[in-house]
Amino acid sequence: MSPGISVSAMRISFLPQSASPRSATLKSSVSQTEEEWGQIRDYLMSDSFKHRMQAHFDGIKVLRESLDAEKRATMLRWKKQENTLNKLDANNTNFYGDLKLIVPNLPQVKGLDTPLLDDENENQTDI
Repeated sequence: MSPGISVSAMRISFLPQSASPRSATLKSSVSQTEEEWGQIRDYLMSDSFKHRMQAHFDGIKVLRESLDAEKRATMLRWKKQENTLNKLDANNTNFYGDLKLIVPNLPQVKGLDTPLLDDENENQTDI
């Protein structure tokens, strides 16, 4: 044995952990953790938590509905514009075609004179 250490001091070091002060601290922290989990559980089950979550989801719902309405309005506006463009394009093509029948040497307009239209006209005259 080392000088200055008694047998009783050696016995204390071999005592079970439940008897040591460190063990008491562990038990205290475990019960504190259980208490904290209990508080968390109580909060999650409370009306306050329910109302807070409901407000969050209501906000998301309002934003989603607003976005969907804006999408529908934009798609409708685009569809109307597309229809208007298609009508203008068809009218312009028909007008150019009518003029081409009257004036066969009409200058070509890129996008209106297509080889398919010219081929169809040539096939019709050959028949």
